[in-house]
Amino acid sequence: MTVITYKWTVDRYHQAVEAGIFNAQPLELLNGELIEMSPEGISHAALSSDLETTFANYWASAPKFGRVNQLLSLTTRSLNLISLY
Repeated sequence: MTVITYKWTVDRYHQAVEAGIFNAQPLELLNGELIEMSPEGISHAALSSDLETTFANYWASAPKFGRVNQLLSLTTRSLNLISLY
């Protein structure tokens, strides 16, 4: 038996999130597939906070791409732009 999976687009994924389909379940959309993310642990949260502070101090004048632990959508184009830095 052949299994055919549904490939999500970024737009459809965002529509589903806005509609509350996933009930705030931590998911990532990777190559059209939904991947369930494990919850952030205490050590990960502490490291994220420390890194955010370190980067903010070190690169105070650098371009800002967002904040740590916030939703981020990257397209191939945006990944190419980020790699320029």
